[in-house]
Amino acid sequence: MAFLLALAAQAAASLAGTYDGHQMELAAGLELRADGRFEYGLAYGALDETGQGRWVVADGRVLLTSDPVTPPRILLAARGPAPAGTLRVTLATPPGISPQYFDAVVTTAHGATAGGQLSDDGLALGVDPADPPVSIRLVLPMVELQGDVVPLDPAGGYALAFRFEPHDLGKVDFRGTALRIDHGDLLLERHGRTIRFRRTR
Repeated sequence: MAFLLALAAQAAASLAGTYDGHQMELAAGLELRADGRFEYGLAYGALDETGQGRWVVADGRVLLTSDPVTPPRILLAARGPAPAGTLRVTLATPPGISPQYFDAVVTTAHGATAGGQLSDDGLALGVDPADPPVSIRLVLPMVELQGDVVPLDPAGGYALAFRFEPHDLGKVDFRGTALRIDHGDLLLERHGRTIRFRRTR
């Protein structure tokens, strides 16, 4: 057992350092400190995210586990009647975060989907009495955040007011997230891409 622990410690010591994950249209960096802490950052289009926490080596991989993170939330604040034949959605956001970053996904009784990007004034959709909306969900695509599915019915009203609580928006909640080790580089699967981190020092 002591021998295995010594091997693990040796492997971790050999991987400690600063890594550069820059690619076309993407900037990323990772620091694995010798004390078992890590710092991570990524900028990709409109997305900026950071992370920090602890790292270990297990089964030939580097595992990242973030410090506790309070995730952002999209909540239904109120609902009521809307103009006849209309589904009306509004979203309250804090300063610096535009409702235009959010999309609404509406499902109808026949299983079709509708919706689209919100404007600063929200979103208005026509209601087809033959195929009325039965649920709605707001999403923030840039951080892959999905709100809860909210059931819809005429009795509850088709005017819905949501609010966005950012909390630790932009902080990544790694939970034993694995990076493959490839000839000294570290490979992370994120946002549909493989990010190759190369040691710089």
